[in-house]
Formats: sequence, structure tokens, C-alpha cells
Amino acid sequence: PGPADQFTRGIQYRFMGRWEDDPRRGFRFRYTTHAMHQPAGKAGLVRYLTQLCDDIGEKRAEKLWSAYGPETLNQLRNGEPESTAERSGVPLSVVIAAGKSLRENAAEEATRVDLYDLFAGRGFPSKLLPRVVQKWGAKAPAVIRRNPFALLGLPGGGFRRCDKMYLDLGLPPAALKRSALGLWDLLRTDRNGNTWLPAERAAAELKDRIPGSDLLAAARLAVRGKLVRARRDRGGVVHLAEARRAFSEELAAAHLSRLMAGE
Repeated sequence: PGPADQFTRGIQYRFMGRWEDDPRRGFRFRYTTHAMHQPAGKAGLVRYLTQLCDDIGEKRAEKLWSAYGPETLNQLRNGEPESTAERSGVPLSVVIAAGKSLRENAAEEATRVDLYDLFAGRGFPSKLLPRVVQKWGAKAPAVIRRNPFALLGLPGGGFRRCDKMYLDLGLPPAALKRSALGLWDLLRTDRNGNTWLPAERAAAELKDRIPGSDLLAAARLAVRGKLVRARRDRGGVVHLAEARRAFSEELAAAHLSRLMAGE
């Protein structure tokens, strides 16, 4: 799913994805994401360093290899920068920056693999992965495992997908937060043409989605979290609306009143 020029000849890459049997092309591997893989030999390591680390060209990369061989990456990541610089002849500032880049890349690679495991088979689009890495960095898998609903609002992070992951991860199905977010989502995605939904109907739809849910408790939490608005009409019937929809309706009504009051 990416352009060929994002890959460099001589570098090893790790691809995460799934096998599929394509009617026209046969059995093949379709990748979702990729990360650079640590090289084993001199040629690969030199290319790896020159692509990943600023101010390291082929000559400096070869000096590092001459000094440490296959242990070069480990030395840059975990060794003493002063001794590394002295032994290899590479400037100390360059060694320090290279070590930082390598540590960050190692953390990102592990993060990407972990995220792929989380998203695989659950319908999340491939464009979601770089977004969560950008947003939470190496903490992304832990954030999502603790609260899959943190993905709401990101590309492909719809309630149903997040809710499925929530249940797959063994998180408590009766949690009030789950019911509150379920209520918010059904109000947000309702297509009946009205901004406000009678509470009785909302309760029935919420129980279809989340059996055993308590509408009153869910609505209170959602209103407190400013996700949902509630009002009682002249007949005493309580209605609920997604907060942004309610605000948009109020804004439209205010402009209409202003226009009607003019000449």
C-alpha cells in the first residue's frame, strides 16, 4: 500500500500483514505495515546507519563497523558514547545522536508489531497504525489495551470496532463507561432525521447494542462528560441528543431568530 521509493536497496524490512488467495494473482502476502529490520552483515549495517542516523555517511559507518563489527548497533544503543567515539574516530556528538535514533527506532519497531497484533482481524484500516504511533508513541499498545475507546475519532476508529476489541480483550462488559459511549454513538449515528431522540427509544436501542445497560446511569455519565445533552419537552417527555448536534441546532435556531427579527 505504499510507494516503492520508501524502501532502500540493501536494507532488510519486516512486513506485517496476512496471506490471501487472490483469484487473479494466486496465493500472496498483503502487508499492512512495515519496519526496518536490524541488519546482520557489514553492507546492511552500513546502509542501515546511513539511512537512519543523521551525519553518518558510509565512511563513518565503516569506521564503526571496523571498531565493533556485528556489535555496532548494540554499542551505539547501550555503550558509553565517549569510549565509542574514541575507539571509532567518529565525533562524540554524532555517536550520541546515532544512539538516540537507534533506540527510538527499536522502540517504534516493537510498537508497530504490537499494534499490528492488536488490530489484526478486527477491521481497522492500515492508516490508523501510523496515527496512533504519532499520537502516543511507544505507549500506544498500552493505552489501547487499557481503553480501546481511546481510538474513537481516529481514522477507522468507530464505536463498533472499538467495542469488539474491548470485549475481545476481556474488559468488563458491564462497565458504565461502555454504556455511556454506546449511547453517545447511537445518538451520533442516528439517521431518523431528528436531532433529539426520545429517551424511551434510546433505551431500547442501547439495550440492543449492550444488553443489561442502564440508560439513566449511562445518560448521566455522558451528560457529565459533555458528550450528550438532555431536555424535557412540554409534555414531560425526556429527549437526548449528541452534544455537537444539539449545539449545531441551537446555533441554527439562533441565526434564524436573528434573521426573522430583521427587515
